[in-house]
Amino acid sequence: MLTKTKLFKHTLLATAVAMVPLSASAAVLEELIVTAQKTAQNINDVPISMDVLKGDDLTTNAINDTTSLAMSSPSLTFQEGFNASSSSFAIRGIGTYAYEGGIQPSVSFVVDDVPLSRTAEFVSDLGDIERVEILRGPQGTLYGRNSIAGAISVIRARPTYDFEGYAEQTVTTDDEYITRLTVSGPLTDNVRGRLSGLHKDREGHIENVFNGEELGGERTSAVLGKLAIDFTDSINLLLTGEYRDTDATAVATVAEAESGHGLDPATDGALNYVGNLRTAALGGYLGGGAGMGTPEFAAALAAGKKIIDDPFKTAQDGPGEQDIRNHGFVADLTVEINDELIFKSLTGYRKYQIQSALDIEYSPSSVTNDGDLPVTFALRTNLSPLGNSQPIQFDLEYFSQELRFEGVTDTMDWVAGVYYSDTDEASIAEIVTYVPSQGLIINDPRTGKGNWKGGAIFGDMTVQITDTLSVFGGLRWTVEDLTVDMNRQAYRSPVGSGGVVLDDENVYIDLDTVLPFVKFLEDNGLAPVGALGLVDNQVFKKKDRSENWTGRLGLNWDMNEELRVYTSVSRGFVGAAGNLSRASTPDNYSLDPSVSHAVELGVKGVMFDNSVQLNAAIFWQELTDIQSSALVPGTVQSVLLNAGNMETVGFEGNVSWAATEMLTLDAAMVYLDTEIQDLIQPCYPGQTVAKGCVAGSQDVEGNNMIAAPELSYNISARLDFALDSMPFSAYMVTTYTWQDEFQHSLIYDPKNVEDSYGLLDVVFGIEDHEGRYSLSVFGKNVTDEYFASSRSAAENTQGRVLTRTSRNAQAYYGIRARYNF
Repeated sequence: MLTKTKLFKHTLLATAVAMVPLSASAAVLEELIVTAQKTAQNINDVPISMDVLKGDDLTTNAINDTTSLAMSSPSLTFQEGFNASSSSFAIRGIGTYAYEGGIQPSVSFVVDDVPLSRTAEFVSDLGDIERVEILRGPQGTLYGRNSIAGAISVIRARPTYDFEGYAEQTVTTDDEYITRLTVSGPLTDNVRGRLSGLHKDREGHIENVFNGEELGGERTSAVLGKLAIDFTDSINLLLTGEYRDTDATAVATVAEAESGHGLDPATDGALNYVGNLRTAALGGYLGGGAGMGTPEFAAALAAGKKIIDDPFKTAQDGPGEQDIRNHGFVADLTVEINDELIFKSLTGYRKYQIQSALDIEYSPSSVTNDGDLPVTFALRTNLSPLGNSQPIQFDLEYFSQELRFEGVTDTMDWVAGVYYSDTDEASIAEIVTYVPSQGLIINDPRTGKGNWKGGAIFGDMTVQITDTLSVFGGLRWTVEDLTVDMNRQAYRSPVGSGGVVLDDENVYIDLDTVLPFVKFLEDNGLAPVGALGLVDNQVFKKKDRSENWTGRLGLNWDMNEELRVYTSVSRGFVGAAGNLSRASTPDNYSLDPSVSHAVELGVKGVMFDNSVQLNAAIFWQELTDIQSSALVPGTVQSVLLNAGNMETVGFEGNVSWAATEMLTLDAAMVYLDTEIQDLIQPCYPGQTVAKGCVAGSQDVEGNNMIAAPELSYNISARLDFALDSMPFSAYMVTTYTWQDEFQHSLIYDPKNVEDSYGLLDVVFGIEDHEGRYSLSVFGKNVTDEYFASSRSAAENTQGRVLTRTSRNAQAYYGIRARYNF
């Protein structure tokens, strides 16, 4: 019997074969020019394994944001966090998995040749794009630190010499409305401008049963402006300014409420006591004396189970808000000194802020209606460093400057330069916990600040040894100073002190009353010393310096006029991380840099009269001192750690085939064999000695890396119909994306394994022969295949398994109309 996946593959192959003879005309692929090595080259001349996504293809396939790129390139994966600052990208299974600030990314994201600083900035809208280049493997020589997994380079459209523009509107069945407007052209004889605007409004895809609201939606307004000034024929300045304002809601849903690890089974005959309470709370049970065994509890339990069984439903009384403000400026100066030498200056400044508020327990329970749960959460106290309704804030501000020379001769291409950056990051938050059985409020107001200041000198060259053989290599030396400034407290305040006032999601704490009351209890032997009051106070400022090098060395050999083979060795590193989390102390304020070594052997070229494009590589990569953060089982606290080492061996390949003038086929595949080494982790909830749990810890060596499916691939077919008798042409695009199962968490909880899944997208469209307008109808995930963007567990505090569900985990359809002028 054929599975759904096999049936689709057979059907697609049969379609391709059937369509080949539709046209006897010769078909060729368009030449693809990239700037992966900081100079314009044919993709076949670049000795790097890479994917390229053209802007027109992104538009056609309704890929509107960076998170959707993971569905277009099988080597790229994305894990969603509670907000953008805790989300992460990975290439070849290598990424930085951060729940809180301070960790630098492993995938470098570069926009218009200027690197962004943190993963949070990556999660944004794509608009007015010329192309996206996804470079796989360490790219530290030209892209600097934080590119050990690879680099994603986004090249946006420049101002044009002729007046042009477009208006575009997209509407979907899940109530998303996207409006894009762009105008470009000359302002004077020597000045050209381009202005793009975006407005997106999408209703949420998660139903909050508690109050009828929809969560997971977004409202974004953004503007991007470019100004190109030609001072002379050889001196050009490109100024770019942008601003984005996003209001969104984010939420996790309880996928399994079973809990009670370590509780006496006599309480409920199984490890379900707290789980049943959590389930009933989702169904509307908030305590108050009804108790287990009553009809009211049974009804609430049944209602709660229905919510748990539906990943698109939740029940919570708190918000899931995040407000994002992002703006940036780039000055790109290019001076053509002569035909063989170019000077470039790239100056960048960006400021980014996220303010968040979330219902951490994801239920209707609160400090005044606790549902008999052992732990509930409040939104904030008056001790919050922010003092507003959004008690979690991430701030980022940085400046960068790169100066480089680019040279080209008959036998050598080279790049050399210097780079400087100054980055300020702040992670500000307070988590407020109420323990009803002990009458305690536990809270931890925290402000963690980090500053990274550093510079680098680099050079890279390719030398033609013979007509068919060239050698390439480069080296970069980076020095970076890190300063961590932490101000963190932890209070345990007795509710009965008279200095604590509970008000649903808000708690007022008068320390002038609480702390003397705590001292009275301790002096009279009524409470253990240190159990109440200010139990932790970390105020410190620490500095660290890291120095490291990156580089590459390789050979390029032209086998014939069509195929080129290359091999390379490379080294990269991720700069030192600052521990800005709730667990930061003077002893663990920083994490060691992660270092990666890689070997790659690849082949590139065009065949069969330029009708087939091939890009394939086998690789080995080793990563030491992985930087990561992990949730502590049974809590909502995360810790930053150097998570051991890993090794990966794999194969990746891309093939494009212009089968006929009508039919183009594309296929991409990645196979990964990853292995974690030298890593001890806490046991997952319910893990026994027989399953490897010893004294609360487990050795996870030998496991596959998280977010690293063994096999991933996508297949796409495009049919173009000329329709000469009509004023327009038509096309159809079908894309199928599949990936193997993988683990979401470093504690390797079997309940956090994501099953394999495949997504099918279809597009039907028409385009005016004169290029004035286009209209398309598209379907995303038309087979309605469910998958989770992330899975985690906090056991007693949040439920056994929490999932985050993307809007892409369900079928939806849309229509896009565009008018060019």
